[in-house]
Amino acid sequence: MKQFKRIQDKNGQFRYYVNGKRVTTKKGASQYVKQNFSQLNIQNLTPTEQRSFKAKQSAEKGAADASKRLKNAYRFKGKVLDKALSKYFEILEKKQKNITEFYPNVKDYGQLLKELQKDLENNMQVFDLDDASQYGLPNAKRNRTDLENTADIVIALKEDYPGYKLIVITTEGDTITDYKQGINYIRDWETNRISEEEKETKNLAYVKITYRPTIDIINKTLTIDLQDKERTSVTPMGS
Repeated sequence: MKQFKRIQDKNGQFRYYVNGKRVTTKKGASQYVKQNFSQLNIQNLTPTEQRSFKAKQSAEKGAADASKRLKNAYRFKGKVLDKALSKYFEILEKKQKNITEFYPNVKDYGQLLKELQKDLENNMQVFDLDDASQYGLPNAKRNRTDLENTADIVIALKEDYPGYKLIVITTEGDTITDYKQGINYIRDWETNRISEEEKETKNLAYVKITYRPTIDIINKTLTIDLQDKERTSVTPMGS
């Protein structure tokens, strides 16, 4: 077993030794915090030790959060379902987190996805992102010039549907599968539509844009069809 020592010299500086051999301040501080974490007061530590202490705090909090998410996550044969699938079962108010019992004849995850796709054919509205954001005109009262709709799509893909691929159907009917090109196209489309409405609508306060993407849980895609007026709508709002 390795012997660790933390010694303060006559100048007030701390040195660290493992089996009698001095180690670097960074390594020694990390080892000291690791061995004594539960008994330490961060206010009494050196700056280097404080950094190690905060890093360990963050790591333990992250591990606790991950454990909590795992405990509350929906699972199938031990595999944690992604957020899109979990959202479906949450809306159905399924209390049992292990959904294996709901599909007793399904043998593996791939087969489960196919069964779910059948179940969802009449329930795809569950995956609509209905929260419409508003793009305020750049005036003194509102002072908003950012494109919130585009930001919402970026956030949804990052937080709600991680690993899903963005597909954009343009107004000309072309398909964009490149993420950056798709986001840029939507951003430019929003800007053009807002400019058009500003010219055509009297007393325009803001433009309300609503996207209702189609989610494919088998191929993990999120599709925004700008040609489909039922899934992409633009509404001018008067003041």
